[in-house]
Amino acid sequence: MKKYILILFCILSTVILIIGCQTKEGTTTKYLNTFNEGQKIAKENRYSLKKDKSEYDLELDIKDDHVFSMIVSSCKEGGYDENIIEKNKNNFKISTYQLNEHSKFNDGIVTLSLIVSENNSIIGAFLNYEGYTPSITSVKFTENLIKK
Repeated sequence: MKKYILILFCILSTVILIIGCQTKEGTTTKYLNTFNEGQKIAKENRYSLKKDKSEYDLELDIKDDHVFSMIVSSCKEGGYDENIIEKNKNNFKISTYQLNEHSKFNDGIVTLSLIVSENNSIIGAFLNYEGYTPSITSVKFTENLIKK
């Protein structure tokens, strides 16, 4: 009886280990794809992301209608389809990465935020100039960026 319990325990432990490893790998792959897409957007617009790949904690209340409307408007100016963003309003994640560049006037942090759908595709992107009001702009608005 003890042998059966030990064998069952080993099998169960192996299954849990395999499932846990697959979940972690999938998360890492999604993260790298998001960062790589962010690098492409940054390169197209002549700025760059910090190399550490860590996500920046952007404090935006996306449930606020005014903030959401600014995000949609900025994404539209950047060439994204506003209807897709609106359709996914309650089902997306925002991944934000800090730029190497800073804002020209207050030397503040500038971040690139990517709107990521449930199926891990980028459906929108915008820049956030910390310390400005409004702080949300199109990915193409680079006049206030300086290299640091």
